[in-house]
Amino acid sequence: MFTSPVVINMVGIKANAIDRGSFISLGPTQQIDVFLSIKLNYGYGEETGDGVFFNVPLSIVNDQDVSDSNSVKNSLL
Repeated sequence: MFTSPVVINMVGIKANAIDRGSFISLGPTQQIDVFLSIKLNYGYGEETGDGVFFNVPLSIVNDQDVSDSNSVKNSLL
């Protein structure tokens, strides 16, 4: 199944890229006890927005850690 990217147009506002864990609210919003831990790998580069430069970072990383970050959610609710 092929889908096109989501384009949201509001008066005077254009949202090009909505990442994971984010949202667009047109009214009051309340978030209670929200936890988000995301590790992203964009591959060869990232392109966001209209007519932007295609960013291809060239770097080498030697990461020998077994675990980079251990995420734990602690809640009071």
